[in-house]
This record gives sequence, C-alpha cells and structure tokens, in this order.
Amino acid sequence: MNREIKFRAWHTVEKKIVKRVTTIDPPKKSYILMQYTGLKDKKGKDIYEGDIIMYEIDDYLPPNNKTYCVVKIGEYQDDYLNDWYYGVYEETVKDTITETDSDVGKIKPFAVGYDDMEVVGNIYENPELLEEKDD
Repeated sequence: MNREIKFRAWHTVEKKIVKRVTTIDPPKKSYILMQYTGLKDKKGKDIYEGDIIMYEIDDYLPPNNKTYCVVKIGEYQDDYLNDWYYGVYEETVKDTITETDSDVGKIKPFAVGYDDMEVVGNIYENPELLEEKDD
C-alpha cells in the first residue's frame, strides 16, 4: 500500500499553520512539523499528527458520549495490550464517560474503524479542546 507523504507545520512565531510544506528555510526552530497519517476523517479531511479528533461510541455507552484524542506518530506502548508498536496512535485527552470508565490518558492504536471520527482542531490552534470543562 502506498501512502502519500506530506507535511504541514506550525509556525511558532507567527502562530499559524503552514500547509503543504516542501522545504523548511532557516530558522528551523520556528517550525514544528506534523506528518500526514494517510487517513481521512468522516468529511474527507486529511488527518495529521497533532490533530484532535472526536468520535462517539454508542455501542455500549450512554448516548452523546464524546471522546477527544490527539493523533500521534511514533513508538508507543498500547495501554490495553501492553505491547510496544511504531505507527499512528491516539492519546485520549477528554471524554464524557463517567470517571470510573474514562479513557483519559490512555494510549491505543489509532481508531481507524470509527465511521463518525472527525477532526475538530489541532493542539496548536485549539488548545482549549484539550482542557476538561468544570461542571
């Protein structure tokens, strides 16, 4: 399977996303690269490292349960299987499940199978999506 390799970058000085990065001119320290995963969300939007995705799992949870995850690429230890892998994975940062069932802080292989997965932002432009809401 061939995967398109492309990047975008967060410009740390100008505080904006630079799309379709082909080369990075100095100073390189002002850019944070984000690699394309080769996957798309339910609306056909490209999913990049650093994106925040949201999906609902209605199979066994109360309706309107929303889970927010940060997409990452690299080596990771699956919190469910306890094995080491390299690839695309997600870290749950917020959900609406009760505290005892919450996945916040869990790391697992990227949830490719969820049809309703949607990119709702990224960690640089939308850090508020990573914060827990006070009730």
